[in-house]
Amino acid sequence: MADTNYVIDLILEAKNNATAELNKIGGNIDQLKEKSIKMSESTKTALKAVGAAATAVAGAVIAVGKKAVDSAVQMEPVKNSFERLSDSVGVSADEMLKAMQKASKGTVSNFNLMSAANKAYSL
Repeated sequence: MADTNYVIDLILEAKNNATAELNKIGGNIDQLKEKSIKMSESTKTALKAVGAAATAVAGAVIAVGKKAVDSAVQMEPVKNSFERLSDSVGVSADEMLKAMQKASKGTVSNFNLMSAANKAYSL
């Protein structure tokens, strides 16, 4: 009977020890779960910020692109007139533009140079 009591005591002690360890593991799992939830929330916040930044950048790129297209649309008739008028007086439009760029030392845009030349040609 002593052996049976010893075995029962050993089993109970093992069960108690195992229960304590399982409780610790359960607590650790709960902590891990809480940390994972917090990390998930932080990740969501960070991704929202990245998304907002990407949206802002995309908006800026679109605005710049629109401005470039608008400038090109405005430039085309001025450039065509400049080329026609330069040809009509026997001057290369490219050479005339280069000479005006050199004279203005790059301080005046090509659009403004060609517009001014078109006005002068029309006099």
